[in-house]
Amino acid sequence: MIEFLVRIFNAGVAHAQTATLDDLDPTPFDDIPDLANSILNRIPYFLGGLALAAIIYSGALYILALGDATKIETAKKNFSWTIVGILATMSIYMVIALIVWLTKSTPIG
Repeated sequence: MIEFLVRIFNAGVAHAQTATLDDLDPTPFDDIPDLANSILNRIPYFLGGLALAAIIYSGALYILALGDATKIETAKKNFSWTIVGILATMSIYMVIALIVWLTKSTPIG
């Protein structure tokens, strides 16, 4: 078993040592639409992370309110607006996806 693991490890090292700069692709995107598509596909993940942070922040505010009515109300408002932001982000993403799907060029014949 140890010999098997050593062979796997050495194969990875040998491949890494034989890699050249020609193996790296300096331009991962063929054109501007590919780059824009790549960026647009990452935006929901970024906004989802922000929404998660906002939900955690609202929960912390609620816990740390310690019965203070104004702080509890602030925490509830923050949470509500976070949910509204998530729904707005999802709807905008769906509209953009629909527009892209409707305008996608398909070859005829």
